[in-house]
Amino acid sequence: MVGDVEFLNKIKPYNKHNIYTKIYDIDKDGVVKIPNTAKWLVATFEGMKDGCGLFNPTVGGDIITLILDDEENNFFAVMSFLTKEEAVDLAYKLLLHAKFSREPCLERLAEVY
Repeated sequence: MVGDVEFLNKIKPYNKHNIYTKIYDIDKDGVVKIPNTAKWLVATFEGMKDGCGLFNPTVGGDIITLILDDEENNFFAVMSFLTKEEAVDLAYKLLLHAKFSREPCLERLAEVY
């Protein structure tokens, strides 16, 4: 639990998982439709400066951020902050679901760790 508190303190003022809807319409069922052109990004969270989060696409750092980037609207719709362990677990599961488990991709992931 101490590790969780330390991690959450490092990402303040963000929560672990954040969904931003300000620029989108919300339908009668509470659904927000993010444009199909939005893309997933991975970046390192480097802290805050002047009230804005600093995210670096260069590999490295302890806090990995999974971001759904709505480039058309210059807006991050989703941000989840992951520990290295969570990121490796997610990468492994994504590769398995993408059926790359017998491909060199999984070996490349193993080389990193």
